[in-house]
Amino acid sequence: MWLLPVWLFVNVGQYALILLLRRYNLAEHERRELALNAIVLTAVTAPVYAAAVVGSVLRRRLAFVVTGKGALSLTDSPAAFRYHLTWLAVIASSLTLANGRGNLRLAFLPWLLVSVAAASAPGGALNGTSPPHPTRPASPDDTFGGG
Repeated sequence: MWLLPVWLFVNVGQYALILLLRRYNLAEHERRELALNAIVLTAVTAPVYAAAVVGSVLRRRLAFVVTGKGALSLTDSPAAFRYHLTWLAVIASSLTLANGRGNLRLAFLPWLLVSVAAASAPGGALNGTSPPHPTRPASPDDTFGGG
């Protein structure tokens, strides 16, 4: 139960910071809105940042990955969303454990649904289709540093 005030403090602080810093946005409409899209974006990308923090604490080497363009691009696979799938597994195991112990409360279900939606949204965009690839072979002009 002690974790709830910490969680609330962090989230209220984050939202206050976003509201405070919105005055520096370039677009006029971004200065007036409530920044709910920033909160949603933060929730969706949280598993990636959490994995980065864990990697930093474990002193793993930082990798810089460049996304391939044109003929060098690869299609997204479920492995691209492994952090989100890991968080989905954590949420599912928490739900199973709470249900098995009889601690599942109605008040937890909305947050559970929000967590599931946030963790599955990026992977949900992956529907098995890939963007069309060029049929011609790649020329030197298609790659970085070419002609």
